[in-house]
This record gives sequence, structure tokens and C-alpha cells, in this order.
Amino acid sequence: MSERSEHEHTPPFSADIGIPRRNNFDAPAFELAVSDLLRACGIAPDVAHMGRTAQRVRELWQKRLLGGYDLDPGPCAGRGICRPSP
Repeated sequence: MSERSEHEHTPPFSADIGIPRRNNFDAPAFELAVSDLLRACGIAPDVAHMGRTAQRVRELWQKRLLGGYDLDPGPCAGRGICRPSP
């Protein structure tokens, strides 16, 4: 089974919709921050069973938790949301 879902995507950076961002997502900085957080918790991020943890956490945040902020909600909501009352 593929690790990548057909629903996963990285939307293009847009300053016109969603929550405004100053910069694009910085994947290397995010992974370093995750590793630093693990170290601060007393967990060694470089041991065998933690090898891809920083990458997996970054992918979760980038694709699943933050990815929707760059999407225009109009097409997702459909026509029914903004219908005037009869």
C-alpha cells in the first residue's frame, strides 16, 4: 500500500485566500523544531525507532493540519451555503 493518499496535496501558497502567511512553509525548519521538541522532552530523535518522526510530524502539519488554510472555501462549501432566504 502506498504511503501517499490520493487526498494528500500541498496547495500552492496564496496570500489572497485563507489565513495570511508571511512566508511559505519551511519544511526543514519545521523538522528541526520537531527534533528539538523531542530532545526537550528527553527523547532522542535520532534513535532507530524515531528515525522518520520529524518528517512524519511535518507531513501531518503541512498537508493535513495547515494545508486547508490555503484553500478557497467557496468551491468546498458548494452553492447551498449562500442561498438567500425565499
